[in-house]
Amino acid sequence: MEDRLNQANTSAGTPIVADRQSASSTTGTVSVINLSTQQVVKNIVVGLHPTAILAADGYVFVANSNSDSVSVIDSATNLVSQTLQVQV
Repeated sequence: MEDRLNQANTSAGTPIVADRQSASSTTGTVSVINLSTQQVVKNIVVGLHPTAILAADGYVFVANSNSDSVSVIDSATNLVSQTLQVQV
């Protein structure tokens, strides 16, 4: 089963890890980028399949499609401060 979960694919040239059978994302991270150097400063683990991001009032909200959750990142520390479960 582990082999099935660790299949590297690409999306627009970016490597992603997806389940071989379902093509669902099996990991979830967002990256902090230094805009001056265009280098990744930090990868932050969030829920599965992060698909939308909103920055407001010192926080970054990340919608995680395959986790039915929203990760709230404190932009001053670049740490997840809480994860909100979304009931469908």
